[in-house]
Amino acid sequence: MKPKTWTDAYAEAVLADRPVGYWRLNERTYNKQVADESGHNNHGSFVGRPSAGEQGAIRGSANCSMSFASDAHVSIPHSPDFSIQTSGEGLSVEVWMRPDTLLYEGEDNRKYIHWLGKGKSAQRGEPKHMEWGFRLYSSDHPQRPRRISAYAWNPQGGEGAGAFYEGSLVAEGGWIHLVACFQHYVDPCVIKTGVQLFVNGEFVQGPPSSGTLYFNQGNWSVVPRNGDAPLRLATRSATANSFLTGGIDEVAVYPKVLTPERIKWHFDIGVGRRCR
Repeated sequence: MKPKTWTDAYAEAVLADRPVGYWRLNERTYNKQVADESGHNNHGSFVGRPSAGEQGAIRGSANCSMSFASDAHVSIPHSPDFSIQTSGEGLSVEVWMRPDTLLYEGEDNRKYIHWLGKGKSAQRGEPKHMEWGFRLYSSDHPQRPRRISAYAWNPQGGEGAGAFYEGSLVAEGGWIHLVACFQHYVDPCVIKTGVQLFVNGEFVQGPPSSGTLYFNQGNWSVVPRNGDAPLRLATRSATANSFLTGGIDEVAVYPKVLTPERIKWHFDIGVGRRCR
């Protein structure tokens, strides 16, 4: 029997959880389509010129990654499978990310960027429709330096429900494994649901913490709804000054909330603690 490689083990772990989209970002040139290896044919395309064929995040793997700068990103056409409410079981988004700078002017000089997500922007002449995304705060942000967050929004945007991490794992040049789990919305009088965030295989924040809940009395009420925005990697809505400078690898979207055990399993394989 042929020995199992780290690459095979990591991909098998992801595929065993039946993602609706899985982009390994293993393309060697920027002018090819970005392949979806989930079997759902949600292939993406390059916008601008990311740097392809770079060393990946998975330890011991020959699989490549991509790095992004300026306004380069990947755009994947809308699918209802990428929306929180479609499956009735929530949504999980998994990604390895490497920030090559932590200093950003950010959207409207707010010193944060949205570096992956699903949403449209009025700046681009599109009907504004926000769904979910990842945010990174600049290292010189006065209140939230180096914070990394996952948010869910109402279609019109505004304040959202989110979970965040602040700590030494957010460092220039270092890969970080992130999983955002967006729970299926139900009547907040019945059950408290919201956003969970896992960093390097560990749970860091989620319900019942008030800031992570879709319903936060007196502050916001987020009701996730399906939109037709594309899924973008290295930006959310291609808004000016909201693009990642850094690397992205092994992006997967699942039509359910992954269990903590499966998230830890993926991370452990990725860093070489397990091979099967």
